Amino acid sequence: MQMYSGLLGKISKRYNILQGEAEEISDWKVRLIYSVCGLMGYASLWDTEEDQSIVHFKRRICKILASYREMYPEISDKLPSSDKLAEEFSGMFKDTGVIYHRSNCVRLAIRKDAIVGETCLQRGITPDDIKYVSGVGFYSDRHEPDKADGVRLMFGLEEQNLLSVWETTLKQASWSEHQFPYGTTYMRMLPPFNRGYWVNEPDRTNTVSLMRAGNKGAKSYYLYKCDGRHIDASSLKPCMVENGNYLLLANACLSVQGSLPPIEYCFDKNLVHIHLQYLLPPRELAFLKLYSWPKNCTDLPCNFERKCSLDVFNVIKAVFEEEGYLFTERKK
Repeated sequence: MQMYSGLLGKISKRYNILQGEAEEISDWKVRLIYSVCGLMGYASLWDTEEDQSIVHFKRRICKILASYREMYPEISDKLPSSDKLAEEFSGMFKDTGVIYHRSNCVRLAIRKDAIVGETCLQRGITPDDIKYVSGVGFYSDRHEPDKADGVRLMFGLEEQNLLSVWETTLKQASWSEHQFPYGTTYMRMLPPFNRGYWVNEPDRTNTVSLMRAGNKGAKSYYLYKCDGRHIDASSLKPCMVENGNYLLLANACLSVQGSLPPIEYCFDKNLVHIHLQYLLPPRELAFLKLYSWPKNCTDLPCNFERKCSLDVFNVIKAVFEEEGYLFTERKK
């Protein structure tokens, strides 16, 4: 850490990115470089107006990563490709409202603050105002802002808990008996979920679940219930399921049935390891990823295995538990 006048150590101290007690120093260096690349991409948005493009943003990230790869060749094999990291950050910033992107033009969101407990999550602040960083998400002590918004509004998270989401969806259902073509798949209702989320046979217990039919890229989604012989179904509006949004209903359905696995976590002093056993809905996942590091940077997007600072984990846990997600501590 003393190379280049202790550069990585200074970054660690500046942004409070602390090494985990059992964390390998090489993994800590990778986390620091990951965050710096994101921060430098973010800082590029303050360059001259003609440079405020998604291309300029991505080029800055690629350039910074290339520099650190050359400076620290001993961890080069643990760093992602430049293009993959640039795509990851641009998608992450867009999905969480940090930037707005249209016709190659990039604009920063206006400043927002959200307080949860003793921590203030921040967006749209100047690079000089960044105090603490987890992943590429910014936060500070609670006393910082004079006015704060709710974290759900700030990041577009689901306002209802999972039970309410499912109950509301059932109330809107319009049931009729259906015959579906070969290739229709049905949501897996019981673990293990690492074998895929869809199966070829319906659940025959008359439990309401999800099904989908059609060709890849043009699938229609339905609520369904099967009494063993007949399938009654109710179509779901595209806006409820497109772009991965079906995962909100999938999580809600499993939660109501008591089969949604908890989010596992493990403390490592200042660092918390997070393991998702079922994929979160898109907005919740984007929020988690913004404020965390991938377990393995060479395996982006690395949606299931993340690391975050202890302060931010307490925020994430509190927010997600309000939505109905369960957490369980996993031993080291």
